[in-house]
Amino acid sequence: MASQTEATSFALSSSKANVTNVSPPATTAPGTTPLRRSTTTTADGSAPSGTADPADTVAPDRLPAACDLLVEADVQEAFGEPVTAGLQTRDECWWSTANDLKTANLSRRTDALDTWRAGYDNDFWQPTDLGDEAYRGIVLDSIVWRVGDVQYEVNVIFSTAGEPDKIIETLARAAAARL
Repeated sequence: MASQTEATSFALSSSKANVTNVSPPATTAPGTTPLRRSTTTTADGSAPSGTADPADTVAPDRLPAACDLLVEADVQEAFGEPVTAGLQTRDECWWSTANDLKTANLSRRTDALDTWRAGYDNDFWQPTDLGDEAYRGIVLDSIVWRVGDVQYEVNVIFSTAGEPDKIIETLARAAAARL
């Protein structure tokens, strides 16, 4: 049987995790606009016809960076030990403790909502209360949620003792609070 870390790594790489943190940054990254309300965009950043006022649409490249939504201090407090500064990729940010014994990541996606929902309509996810719609992993330490058409996911992976289920909740709520 695969270890929890192997299963988590496979699931994360297979699902193209939707991760994003949710606390309003004190400052935003240059060229970004903080979200103040639900937004509605398609994968290419345009408003679906008849579903949103263009004034309510924020193009994906104008959304806050993942590292602005969940910051190093949030992760360090949740883990109870120092972490590396967040490593920002296109729509994702990663943090880890020494030797990568604990890692967290946040991603942001603008996938079609039907496609996004279909990924969580199974026995491995249960509805939870966050944003406009959210699911919590039963096997993986993950929470996914959406605000408008923008989807977020926070994952925690432990290779050591601890309570990742509590940490994932703390981090997801910190990220959501910044939207």
